[in-house]
Amino acid sequence: MDTSTAGLVRRSEAINEGWTDAELRDRVRGGDLTRIRRGGYAHGIDLGGLSPESRHRLAVTLARAGISVGAISHASAAALWDLPLVGTDLGRVHATLPKATRTGRIGPERHDHTAMLAPDEVTEIDGIPVTTPARTLVDLARSGPPSTAVVCADAALQRALVTAAALGRALDRAKGRPGVNRARRALTAADGRSESPGETLTRLALRTVAALDLQVDITDDDGRFLGRADFGVEDAALLIEFDGREKYLSYRRPGQPIEEAVLAEKRREDQLRALGYGLVRVVWKDLGTPAALADRVRRAVMRGRAAVDRGAVPRGGYQVPPRVGL
Repeated sequence: MDTSTAGLVRRSEAINEGWTDAELRDRVRGGDLTRIRRGGYAHGIDLGGLSPESRHRLAVTLARAGISVGAISHASAAALWDLPLVGTDLGRVHATLPKATRTGRIGPERHDHTAMLAPDEVTEIDGIPVTTPARTLVDLARSGPPSTAVVCADAALQRALVTAAALGRALDRAKGRPGVNRARRALTAADGRSESPGETLTRLALRTVAALDLQVDITDDDGRFLGRADFGVEDAALLIEFDGREKYLSYRRPGQPIEEAVLAEKRREDQLRALGYGLVRVVWKDLGTPAALADRVRRAVMRGRAAVDRGAVPRGGYQVPPRVGL
């Protein structure tokens, strides 16, 4: 059995090489093969350590053999572009096929969409035809949850996979397609300054609380850089941080224990408070109750504005980079 292609095994190829379905089932029961999708297996791959997006990329690779025209699209294309698909159902491989070939169909493991694909809306990743980042984001925003589209668009803009101009052109080309208005609303909310899905979802949860500045650089009285806050509300002297484990790992020096990185972050927080800033921390659990989070931050904004009105203006510098988006 040939397993040279990234450890993936297709049933059709295995049968052609003399294997039987019973033998494949035995290999699955014995742990030598792991079933990825109907007729597709992984050999020698630790699936337990893979993200849902990475597992879906394997399913896309296996499914591609049965898609002779069109391109991988929607959430499957986003997975191939390594975009974060938080809370997205990845049970089906999505493909967009020309209207002349067949009508759209949703099966147990595939969702075939039918639509026009211009040549410049399709490219390749590892030999797999896939919609471009701009077309992918518009398709996601037209058909899926707005939060998913914004998370993916933030990541694509942040990594320069797509530009705001390219997104605007893709939206214009989608005029008249179902869901294009909702897509424009979602993608207009995207901002490439957000550096993680958690930051994006925090911003969406707080969008009615206050006008948030993103990636705020704070300096002390002497102009020395103290740190960058995920969000700031300048007129309330308030900074907001989304705390994911990856943040502490990014601060950590080579060989530095994570405990030391956490203590360094605590010292930075003390310095910011000493300048006169309030600080609210947000964790993943808070995003599960967005109304409660919004209420907590709203109260902090009100306290901060009242303090500023009394003359408690923070010292040092507060700088915000330009927005990255439509």
